[in-house]
Amino acid sequence: MKKTMLVLALAMAATTAFPQGQIQIINFSAAFQAPIFDVEAPGSPNAGIQLRGNPATGAVPAGTTVYTGARLAGSGFTCELWGGPVGTSEGGLTSGGTRTDFRTGGGAGLNNGGSAVIQGVAVGSPASVQLRAWNNMGGTITSWAQIIANPLIPHGSSDIVTSGNLTAPPTTPPIATALRSFNLFVVPEPSLIALGALGLGALLIRRIRK
Repeated sequence: MKKTMLVLALAMAATTAFPQGQIQIINFSAAFQAPIFDVEAPGSPNAGIQLRGNPATGAVPAGTTVYTGARLAGSGFTCELWGGPVGTSEGGLTSGGTRTDFRTGGGAGLNNGGSAVIQGVAVGSPASVQLRAWNNMGGTITSWAQIIANPLIPHGSSDIVTSGNLTAPPTTPPIATALRSFNLFVVPEPSLIALGALGLGALLIRRIRK
């Protein structure tokens, strides 16, 4: 009986020794910079499309993605980090529990940071993480679940990347320097897609008849 109790006590000690790890949700550091952009400007060939990748200027490392939307700025936009064990797919990621908004002026596109807790990932282990952002519509959109329910709300997300080893207080959490820029976009209404397909079909039939 005593041996059993000892084994249980050791197991509990091992569990508490490896709490859920933390990571910073900020999208820049001395080593990288990945600004986030608003929806593409009207008339852009990429309007309504999710773009990912750093632009040629204002990002580290420089990339080749061209954005026509403005950099996100101020409290009208929300940023949140989602994560899980390495290899977790997008649908399996969970919220890190911390949301932040964006800097303004020369810091536009860069969020104000904070620390997120990655469920299922112990201190000392890396995680799969994804940065998500959205237009909070004057503070009325407070969760990603509302985005799923209404994809007409401008929103976007980064590629899923692997972080460094997570930490716990008082150690400063790592930053996912592999994160890259992305933009917000709006999923077209199914009715608009159907109308577009109908119009294209009518045009093809007209050409065939000619």
